[in-house]
Amino acid sequence: MTIHLKELHIAYNLIPYKRNQDVVRLQLHTYGWDVIISMVDGYDSPDLYEDNKKGRKLAKEVSRLYPFLFVKDSSIEVLFRARRTAEAVDLQILSRYEQGVACVAAFVFQKKNKQILVTVGSVFAYLWDGRKWFKPKEIGDYSLEPRQYGSDVSRFFGGKENKNKPLFSCQPDVVETDADIPVFLATDGFEDVFSLKDLNAFTAHIKNRNPKVFIEELTSAIKRNKKQKDDITILLKGVPKIK
Repeated sequence: MTIHLKELHIAYNLIPYKRNQDVVRLQLHTYGWDVIISMVDGYDSPDLYEDNKKGRKLAKEVSRLYPFLFVKDSSIEVLFRARRTAEAVDLQILSRYEQGVACVAAFVFQKKNKQILVTVGSVFAYLWDGRKWFKPKEIGDYSLEPRQYGSDVSRFFGGKENKNKPLFSCQPDVVETDADIPVFLATDGFEDVFSLKDLNAFTAHIKNRNPKVFIEELTSAIKRNKKQKDDITILLKGVPKIK
């Protein structure tokens, strides 16, 4: 079911596949911020754990803990603040969770006329430039070949079995924009169904770009595609009007 916050132009939907480990958390008028969005994709190794509870529990915890520590940090330099927060969160997670439990995440912090986008690992985050969605240059690609590296991504929270290796970290990427720039977020299962080119074609085709309708129509397109292999969560903040 699509969740829609009409007055904020935010809509999202969770489309579970088998594991149901994605989490979305919205906080309004909290700690001096107008809107805080958390999208977290949890994981626990099916070889180590029979159920999916640990990955989802971790995702819920990170969706709460990262925003709390970020807004409490008084650092003016945003990238430093985001990194220090990520390291503090990761230390707590590594002290409490076993190996084989990890998550990736995206966060949006909006206050008045600015917004801050923070990503850790493989969550898709696109901005709207008035004609199309694009991936900001500040956000890197951290995908790996899992058979070679034992993980499909090099940046994440948790995953203590890999954190002693220099390739792996919890380092975030940060983008600062005006608050009226539309943002599209999706967990990594989205790439099995839609490319960025597909998303732009969909956006150009759909006539009503109201966030609720946009997410409902995109959900229907994902389900019709029948290529879903993982949990997919999609979120739209703002209205992607074509100039």
